[in-house]
Amino acid sequence: MSQGPLDYLDYRWDERGPTVPGNRLLESLEGDISPHLEYSETKALAAIAAAIHVNAPSLPPEKLEQAVRWLKLWKLDRKPLTRTHSHMDSAFRRVLDRIRESPEQLVLQNRASSLTLAARGVAVLFGVSLAITVGMFLLEAAWIWRVLGILTAVALLLLSEALINSSMKVAKEQDRRYVFDCIRQAETISELSEAGLFGYLRGAHPVEGLPWNEGEARAAIAKELERLTDALYRDSEGLAGLVHYSHQS
Repeated sequence: MSQGPLDYLDYRWDERGPTVPGNRLLESLEGDISPHLEYSETKALAAIAAAIHVNAPSLPPEKLEQAVRWLKLWKLDRKPLTRTHSHMDSAFRRVLDRIRESPEQLVLQNRASSLTLAARGVAVLFGVSLAITVGMFLLEAAWIWRVLGILTAVALLLLSEALINSSMKVAKEQDRRYVFDCIRQAETISELSEAGLFGYLRGAHPVEGLPWNEGEARAAIAKELERLTDALYRDSEGLAGLVHYSHQS
């Protein structure tokens, strides 16, 4: 049997535990179930592990994804939705409204508004300063006053641009946090779509002036979902690195 991404010793009841007989599900490269398993749950998981280890090498990627989907459906059957399906749309919109009106969002919104207002105030001062400076040049005032006028106008212009840039950064941060918070609350594909996960996915939504096909849109979303799930499973060490990065940030 060709060696795949998993060795038979990698199939363990406790994935973080050692490959001791009581934790190891398979006994050989051929997929033999370990005789040291005592409980029905460990034996059931070992049977699934054996079927995967023996048959996965001969299955194409789309059929492996199909098998994963079957297992996911069994899992989700025991993990009911927090919102009833008949009222899911309106309930999720209320969730989005609560996120939009959350204290964190309001703090960022107020900060962006304050910075924008300050930038406008400084822009007005810049206009006044520029007008005074032009007047001093026309009246041929002393060179020291003309230089001070130019320096003041330049300083106010730079300050106004800095405040505008800060306001834009805060506004972008507000939008980014809002989208990610909405995505974290989503439980279905339709909710993920409404939260904005597929908002800029090419072909997923109608665009004025461009042809649109619902079947192609469904295929685009399905392909993106597969890419996202592949990313979640591809890097086994990614979660630890992400937690470390978040802590350092």
